[in-house]
Amino acid sequence: MKSRNSVPPAALDLVDLARRREDLSPAPPARLERATLELSLDGRRELVVVTARDGELRVVTAEGATEGPFVEAALALLAGVGGSPARSESPSSPGTERPPPRLPSPLGDALEELLIAVVRSGIEAAPSSTAVREALEHVLREAPRPTPPGLGRALARLRRALADNDVDMVSRILDGGARLARDLREELPTAEAHRRIAAWTHRSSQRHPSTQSISERELVEVGREWLPTAGTGSLQRRYLVCTQTGEVFREERSRGEEASVGPCPRVLRVGLATLEDGPAPRRIRLLQYEVSPALDARVHERLAEMAEREAERVVEHYRQVVRQYPALAEPVAILRADGRLREEGDSLALADDGGALVPLHAPAGIPEVLRERFIDACWIAGRLTESDGSVVLDPFSVGSVEGSSSRVVRL
Repeated sequence: MKSRNSVPPAALDLVDLARRREDLSPAPPARLERATLELSLDGRRELVVVTARDGELRVVTAEGATEGPFVEAALALLAGVGGSPARSESPSSPGTERPPPRLPSPLGDALEELLIAVVRSGIEAAPSSTAVREALEHVLREAPRPTPPGLGRALARLRRALADNDVDMVSRILDGGARLARDLREELPTAEAHRRIAAWTHRSSQRHPSTQSISERELVEVGREWLPTAGTGSLQRRYLVCTQTGEVFREERSRGEEASVGPCPRVLRVGLATLEDGPAPRRIRLLQYEVSPALDARVHERLAEMAEREAERVVEHYRQVVRQYPALAEPVAILRADGRLREEGDSLALADDGGALVPLHAPAGIPEVLRERFIDACWIAGRLTESDGSVVLDPFSVGSVEGSSSRVVRL
């Protein structure tokens, strides 16, 4: 019979080798808060980062995935369940499936390099990591010129999330970037892959066009804001609501680019426009339109009619968009506001008909404005974000009607 020490080391993995250490003493009382694992499974290798934060477990691979065999293997390994994941590996066995060869894609390779750099450095060290900085610059070099708004905005959000140590947002953007990298390497991308590529790069294929035309619509601009992007400085978004369907669209322009004319707020009677597939709100290009700067009581009443009254539907809308476009999703919502403002300590929230709350993100100075304007407010519009696991409305405008007069206050 062979002794335990006679097993060739090459046949053992890290767990086996650690267990064979004869000089191990009982483990000291330490907390394992983060682990970076390099796993080998079915002929593939992958980095997996497991973090314990605020009593919750968060797992993400180097490709940004939050589920799958590597995630399951990492959790099983840390929990001490079953054998080592490497033992199921038999790369030399007949019939073992190999991953298909990857097609060359400079942008896809650069994205993968960025994902691996972030995972290897760890979220806390990533903001000052030379490897992460160089990987970000590599992505921008390989991207189309000028930098597409979708890609530039995602990279800017990644930088902010790393600076804020926001594990959830970093995981979402890594997930979206990994999906794009895979799509770019596909020999025959699916229609869904074409839509993702177009949303990130604003380039659609002839076989799978990503635009459609609309005509004879009334749109109401309820807000506009400048947002940071990587590579192009800032991006202006204008939010337009269709009074027929209630759908919110976004018009975008970088600094120096032209967009439709008129102030905010305004009413547009659109003769012709194009819509692009992608995350809500969909991007719109106005081709033929007339502008009126006045929002009368009829328009405000229509916006109030279409405004969402149920917190659950707001949350589900946010979750649905994030699932489809984890890195690009920045949905916008218009909520009913009449008499629904609630104060919870130092924070503000909107209550729906059943008493459920949608928290409001209110930076310095905004709470006072909201309290003043909510006396006669009928709707509030803003971007949906996430904070500590809760969906939050980041408001950018409030609409009110006072007798025969009405107005929009931009926050």
